[in-house]
Amino acid sequence: MEDSFCWGYTGSGDFSTKSATWRAHENISRDHPLWPYKWIWKLDVMPKVKIFLWQLCHRALPSRGTLFCRGIHLDPLCPARNTDLEDTDHIFLQCPMAQKVWEMAVAHQWLSAIPFAHPVSTLQDGLQSLLHNPHPQLSRIVLLLWSIWKSRNALIFRNVVPTPYGDSFTCKT
Repeated sequence: MEDSFCWGYTGSGDFSTKSATWRAHENISRDHPLWPYKWIWKLDVMPKVKIFLWQLCHRALPSRGTLFCRGIHLDPLCPARNTDLEDTDHIFLQCPMAQKVWEMAVAHQWLSAIPFAHPVSTLQDGLQSLLHNPHPQLSRIVLLLWSIWKSRNALIFRNVVPTPYGDSFTCKT
């Protein structure tokens, strides 16, 4: 009799991704903390914005600093100022353009207050703190993050200079 392959985790002996997934999850401890960002999927925003936010929380957005740390040879500095390392915290919190977007959203009463006004160690921590103290305008905050990201990409790929008013207006429409 010839040897053959047999998957021992299904009745038929045939491999399936479903049975492999169940098998992989058997080894996860029940005490293992759940991923703290499950709330992303409940937001009332477009699916592409949810995926963007998922990437942001996983520290997977392709900022220049992140790509440089992964071995891609490019200038890791912010394309708008050329003085600061462009990581996600810089893009969304520290960049003067982003700060103006947050200020303009408050000035035009689209947000009641700047959501990350108190110092946070990372943007992910700031988002998590908003979840623990439920922010009634969380979807708007997420849309502003998305708009800032889109403006950053327009600057890099199309040489379109971003404006805080443009970002705020984009979110409102």
